[in-house]
Amino acid sequence: MEHIDNRPEQIAIRKAQNNLIVVGSGTILFGVWSGLKMFGSVLMLRNETVSDFKRVIDVDYTGMPDSAVFGAILVIAFVLFAIDILFRLYIGRSAIAEGRGKKKSPVYLLAAGIMITFSTLGIVKSLRAPDEITVIGALMPRVTITSIVIELTSTIMLTEMIVSAIRIRGLRRAEKNRKIAEAGD
Repeated sequence: MEHIDNRPEQIAIRKAQNNLIVVGSGTILFGVWSGLKMFGSVLMLRNETVSDFKRVIDVDYTGMPDSAVFGAILVIAFVLFAIDILFRLYIGRSAIAEGRGKKKSPVYLLAAGIMITFSTLGIVKSLRAPDEITVIGALMPRVTITSIVIELTSTIMLTEMIVSAIRIRGLRRAEKNRKIAEAGD
């Protein structure tokens, strides 16, 4: 039978490791949600998306059919989704690996910080200018509120990831120092 170390530091390490596994998995799932939301919005709002794209790009598309412009939008959306999901996969898998006891570079924590920054900016933009993102009338306020709540949840989860990783590293460092001090006595 395996002996489980129930010293308070070890319990705190196991709790933080479990948090990393949970929030790492959540980060990956939020990436899938992000992609589904993006493609769903593009598909549901096809006409508005095409006209907005033409307006933003400000190029004369008189000879180009809307279906070709929409095809270009889908390609751009897919590339953005691929970048987003790869970024979230890297962060999530790194957190899960660290939660399982593997040493990971702190680069994934920096990437999580970048995600927090972009999520926070998105939330602030949505709260400050809801009219800029509303294009489908009465339904959009509910969609916007839902998106804000989901982004806020994602931001809190990423913050918890960073805190748990830092806590694990500090607890392990303290454990190592304690063992060194005991060996020196």
